[in-house]
Amino acid sequence: MNVLIDTNVMLDVLLKREPFAADAAKIIFFSERNFITAFISASTATDIFYLARKQYQNKEKTYALIKKLFTAVKIASVDESAIKRALALYWDDCEDCIQYVAAQDSQTNYIVTRDVTGFALSDIPAISPADFVELISPTV
Repeated sequence: MNVLIDTNVMLDVLLKREPFAADAAKIIFFSERNFITAFISASTATDIFYLARKQYQNKEKTYALIKKLFTAVKIASVDESAIKRALALYWDDCEDCIQYVAAQDSQTNYIVTRDVTGFALSDIPAISPADFVELISPTV
């Protein structure tokens, strides 16, 4: 099963944001153990690095955390074509459009996000981290 993990969920893991960190960490665990294949968009990669560096105020720690995390997820490319397709969707939140297009291109089954309503127009089901953990746990 392929899933795209939204930026907010990745930040929950990296920044240990409660009460969301536990479910987000379980999803990363499932990916590390190859129960799922987790993707993040290329734009998420840059966003989480920027915000983690701001939080930790330590370049070395930030690089180490990001590198470790990237061993558990694959990067879905976001190129010019993807951006143009995302912009053509014209949803309220352009970032959600980009995430959706990255999910399409990665052939994902779910978009795991804490902003499920942001993906109301998506034909790929958006699911909260807690609901995804509940869904996948019996199969792993």
